[in-house]
Amino acid sequence: PREVDVEQLRRMIGTLREDTVVQPFSSMDFYSFGKTLGQGAYGKVKLGSHLLTGEKVAVKTFEKSKLTEAHARKRVSREIRILKALSHPNIIKLYEVVDVPLRKYLIMQYSSGGDLCRYVRENRRLSEQESCRLFCQIVEGLLYCHLSGVVHRDVKLDNLLIDEDRNVKIVDFGFSVSFKEGQKLRKACGSPSYAAPEIVARRPYSPTGVDVWSLGVVLYMMLTGEPPFEGRDMNGRIARGDYAFPADVDVSDDAKDF
Repeated sequence: PREVDVEQLRRMIGTLREDTVVQPFSSMDFYSFGKTLGQGAYGKVKLGSHLLTGEKVAVKTFEKSKLTEAHARKRVSREIRILKALSHPNIIKLYEVVDVPLRKYLIMQYSSGGDLCRYVRENRRLSEQESCRLFCQIVEGLLYCHLSGVVHRDVKLDNLLIDEDRNVKIVDFGFSVSFKEGQKLRKACGSPSYAAPEIVARRPYSPTGVDVWSLGVVLYMMLTGEPPFEGRDMNGRIARGDYAFPADVDVSDDAKDF
């Protein structure tokens, strides 16, 4: 974070009317908000800028009016706890949590390159060299999560951001949970086209296994620009592992085997 200009801060405080000083104050008053970066079930993610330092951040907002059910509040609390515990170059950083009467704000690292879904779509597909570089970063971030006892459960191109240096940041830990070695999970979650066979079959599953399966889907989509499983019998094809590479896409045998 950049250093705060103390004199600028004093001038800001000096401009406050005497009757406003007693009003509730939070660190959110030091941010201005820009464009919407994303939309979730419980609120939006907006671009924020610190008024004193100019630092850009991503501000994830949870509207408390939408967190009426216990499972929703538990999910948000779990996401915050996990983000606070994780620290890795390929995982988005959580700087601060601000709790005010109507909302809860997560102040997070901003990645200016957008998500991998848009990046792949704009380029139609990625080269094997670039796919390999990005994929290795995703693997490193997820391996760190798994070694820390955390499974993501919603690995997809939309949840992989790119920063200004073209490095990957894993985001959106809304479905993530902690697990113990040998434990099986039962809750089906995530995005259908990235789901592992165990998920579509509604069977207990290995936590790390579902992330690894989704990783394979991510790599396929980077290399080809399209999903490996789609159509009316998508779940059946996932269960059978029934997919093929498009004939017009040049992918090496090593990449296909991987």
